[in-house]
Amino acid sequence: MATMSPAKEVKRAPYEKSPLFFRRVETLRQAEELSASGLTPLEFRPRVAGAFDLAFDGGQSGHFSIWTTRSLSGFVTTPFTNVDVVSIRFVSSGRLLRRDGSGDEVLAQPGLGLLQSFSPVRMEEMSENFAAIAATVDRRTLAAHYNALEGGEPGSLPDFAAIADTRIPGVRAFMRSLLLIHERIRADRSPDGIEVPLLHEIMLYQFLGAWPRNLVKEPGRSDLPQSRRIRLALDFIEANIAGRLKLADVAQACDVSVRTLQMLFKREMGTSVVQVIIDGRLDRVHADLLRAANSPTFVNQIARRWGFQYMGDFSRRYRARFGCTPSETLRTRHH
Repeated sequence: MATMSPAKEVKRAPYEKSPLFFRRVETLRQAEELSASGLTPLEFRPRVAGAFDLAFDGGQSGHFSIWTTRSLSGFVTTPFTNVDVVSIRFVSSGRLLRRDGSGDEVLAQPGLGLLQSFSPVRMEEMSENFAAIAATVDRRTLAAHYNALEGGEPGSLPDFAAIADTRIPGVRAFMRSLLLIHERIRADRSPDGIEVPLLHEIMLYQFLGAWPRNLVKEPGRSDLPQSRRIRLALDFIEANIAGRLKLADVAQACDVSVRTLQMLFKREMGTSVVQVIIDGRLDRVHADLLRAANSPTFVNQIARRWGFQYMGDFSRRYRARFGCTPSETLRTRHH
């Protein structure tokens, strides 16, 4: 666990939204000035004593904000005021650990999206080499769009999942939309791109339609929505990736037929169940090779560990996914 510097009491300006912002922080004094500026509702502290590096930029409108964050050193934030917003974040490098007032922890890392409500008792720790894109939306605005789209009690929101897998096409498309809008803000240096009401509508409805939701009650599995079935299948594959995985076993885990499972993956993920399994195993071989000592037989040993029995087929698939051979990955690691 990283050693965090004790919080220092600072005099803060009231939090106010800024149409455009860019800030680079390289010293503890600059972090204290940022915490006191009122630009964000957060207090910033170094993750490790004596090291601080942080840069973020983006734009804010009346009820919608988009920004990117980068940090080589990592950092810690604690809210100093309550803001009634919903925050969505996609980590592209490093990881984020969030702790709330009850002690519960949520970890976000590349490949996952994190959704949360703003809470004055929440603390977040960003690792070294951290990078992410994030958005916030006013809760009342989001609830109004949800009511218009699906009905329900005014002011209410569905029980969104805290974590979303970016392999789900709708989630990946929403993340891509955030990146494109942020690029436009940086290119134009104008908030107009996120102040257009139609753009707000598109982004909010895209989010509402794409983000997975928790079950309000515990229904029978035959009642599970399709996105939930995909999540069950992915969880089962992840838990059994090193063993013998049969389509029938994956289908049974989410209570559908093999044919239905294949159709769901093709429609919702744009690929097959078998390809998801193969890609997951290739990713693990790649990670092991990057950590491995150079040995003439080590590639074969690692490949077989993750279920690849035919080295010719394995090498072809590996090259197609990573653009190099397994042996080249080893040589890259040792140069």
